[in-house]
Amino acid sequence: MAAPLGQPVAVSRGSIAATVNATGSVVSGAAVRLGFRGTGLLAELRASAGQAVKKGDVLARLDTTELELQVAQARTQLAIAQAAVNQAESLVALKRSPYTDSDLRAAQAAVDQAQVAVKAAQYNLDNATLVAPFDGVVSMVTGAAGENVSGPVLSLVDPKALRVDVSLAEGDVARVEVGQPAILTFEALGGQRLQGKVTAVTPSATVQAGVVTYLVSLSLEGQPQPGQALPGGTTGPRPGMGPGVGPGAIAGAGTVAQSPADPSKVKPGMTVNASTVYSRKDNVLVVPNRAIRMQGQDRVVDVLADGKVGMRVVTIGTSNDQLTEILGGLKEGEQVLIPTTSTAPAYVPGLTGTSGRQPGVGAGLPR
Repeated sequence: MAAPLGQPVAVSRGSIAATVNATGSVVSGAAVRLGFRGTGLLAELRASAGQAVKKGDVLARLDTTELELQVAQARTQLAIAQAAVNQAESLVALKRSPYTDSDLRAAQAAVDQAQVAVKAAQYNLDNATLVAPFDGVVSMVTGAAGENVSGPVLSLVDPKALRVDVSLAEGDVARVEVGQPAILTFEALGGQRLQGKVTAVTPSATVQAGVVTYLVSLSLEGQPQPGQALPGGTTGPRPGMGPGVGPGAIAGAGTVAQSPADPSKVKPGMTVNASTVYSRKDNVLVVPNRAIRMQGQDRVVDVLADGKVGMRVVTIGTSNDQLTEILGGLKEGEQVLIPTTSTAPAYVPGLTGTSGRQPGVGAGLPR
């Protein structure tokens, strides 16, 4: 008997997830640019790019010689103005000329103005020192000791307060809601993944070159626990099993790589492929997309039974890039054939693949 022209795969039960997919980047939720109010000589720079700092650490100082002189001059002017007020008060009380009540008010106004000048000079002196406002890592330094600087001198980010920002087309953003789970795949980490969650969907659109997009932010939720199913992806590592493979693994929805990422290796600016799960079904019959083809107006599969191959019409439900839910026409355990004419390996449930599409429109699925 001739071997069937295809790879037999059993119809099985599993979970399937439909996702919205987008590429974005890691950004720091706590990032500041630190600089001086005015121009001055940078006397000391204690920070360098990549350096970890603690809240309250001194990062840079301006030369304060001129600033200290300005404070001293302002205080002298305040003392002179206050002496004039004191003298005016005494003469007015004795009703001696040349001071009048009007002169006294003018002298007091001069004191008020001098007090403002002292506060401004002291503020400039106090801000001649840059201090870290929170624990973080210096991401950028501009300028060097001995140079005249103005404006931002360095940037500080909190590597523990990271998020992922992606832009979604208007047709996709309608499916996304705050709280939905996601799978975040990091190209720089060899396709390793973390769990994520939608935290914000901007209500206003960005229009560029006629293309409408919406900014969506996702949090990094960490690694999956052993045996814990990723949202729409495979399960986490189990004792005695490879990472990301386990009974009941969910195919589709971002299973590009099976190993979870180390959150400490995630850096701002990294490229992220985010697959947000907006629909999920568990314990349903599924077959690989490649097993389904169009025959006229029907979707059909080739079924292997008793060594013979027969064509059968099927009814489908949710589909993603790898699997399709079967609503009718097949039973659990039956064998369907996947064509082997392609050089690409056939996808088998439980192995890895790419993320999903909208229900009923998976990649490679006949329309």
